[in-house]
Amino acid sequence: EEALQCYMDSLDVKLKVLGPDHADVANTVENIGVIFAQQGKYDLALDKMKEALEIRSRALGADHVDVSSTQYKMALVYEEKQEYKMALSYCEQALSKAAKAMGIDHPEVQKRSLVRDRLISKA
Repeated sequence: EEALQCYMDSLDVKLKVLGPDHADVANTVENIGVIFAQQGKYDLALDKMKEALEIRSRALGADHVDVSSTQYKMALVYEEKQEYKMALSYCEQALSKAAKAMGIDHPEVQKRSLVRDRLISKA
């Protein structure tokens, strides 16, 4: 709860200083989502991650690797919710963007590929 409050306070400051469409705002919003996911509050986590995804897409472009990172985290949350088709959809989007940005041999791309394969077996 203390970490969550710190991020919420940070978000308030960043919104005032940077405005709502800044990549740093998206980072903080996503971190709030990660905390919610760790607490098992998956719907709240996804709400925050979707908000971060929208901000990042506007601020950085839809194909940016940070957009891919958010999509990957969303895939993991959907997997926790046992919504495997949604998880697979987000994971495939994340994998495609990451492969374009980092190359197919990058460890992060390989990790996403393994998760995709796991989700295929569950979907």
